[in-house]
Amino acid sequence: MLGLLTIRIELASSSGSEQRLRRRLAKILVRYGARLKKWHFTDRVVLDDASISHSHPVLTIGTKTKAVRTDTGLLAIYLHEQIHWFLNKHPIRLTRALRDLKARYPQVRVGAKEGGARDEKSTYLHLLVCTLEYEALRIIIGKASATRLLSSKPYYEWIYKTVVRDFEEIRHLCISHQLVP
Repeated sequence: MLGLLTIRIELASSSGSEQRLRRRLAKILVRYGARLKKWHFTDRVVLDDASISHSHPVLTIGTKTKAVRTDTGLLAIYLHEQIHWFLNKHPIRLTRALRDLKARYPQVRVGAKEGGARDEKSTYLHLLVCTLEYEALRIIIGKASATRLLSSKPYYEWIYKTVVRDFEEIRHLCISHQLVP
């Protein structure tokens, strides 16, 4: 148990980098425990030198990504992957929200070079995920810090730029579909 949260942090190989990341993540979870509680949807986290961060089937944070070098970057990845769990619990609402998002943004960027996700569906999904990530970060570390962090991410650049620019509109879409924790 870490602060107010019950989270099991597992190590894929028990390497030194995984152990160091576990200590840092544990401190973050204790530090922000009360504010993180509403963004907590799975209680198992794996830290893995050999993986990139992903949400399913187990929330996994890759230790080698540049984003985990700072505590706020690590916090953002943790929140991002937790939000995937939240959205997956509401498939009907999610489908409706994605339909409305597609009407709002009929053309999205696809692929890493374009600042999008791997395909069109994933880009639309990540507009929602990243909006909720931004919402969480604004609450937890403040609007200015959250904006700086998202604006400096070296991936999903178009998605994060769109989220920061159109935050209120996309957030309203999330609210209208009851997709805000």
